[in-house]
Amino acid sequence: MTTQQLVKIEKAYKHGSTTPQAAAYAKCSELELMEKIGSDPEWYAACQQSKLVSTVQSLINLGESVEQGNIEDSKYLLERKLPDEFGKKITSKHEGELTWNIVNALPKPPCQK
Repeated sequence: MTTQQLVKIEKAYKHGSTTPQAAAYAKCSELELMEKIGSDPEWYAACQQSKLVSTVQSLINLGESVEQGNIEDSKYLLERKLPDEFGKKITSKHEGELTWNIVNALPKPPCQK
């Protein structure tokens, strides 16, 4: 695995990518990446730590924006943190008949085939 690929993987992890996504971004196979993770667990732990730092930084950015009075960010935060009270509601109305077709979802025992 090249240094350039490792830098790309670290960047991908930092921004929340999964292992398959990081491998695709670095243009290496998932197997190659898993072998690197297995051979250098400290490197992988550092990648995962940077992912956590990125997540916390995003939360701090959002919190600071709310503190500064950003209405859109305030609504976003309330919708996510308290969805029952502030989340978007979907209402629907149905007119007509409902037909139920109940099918036995359990497979037949081997002796009844």
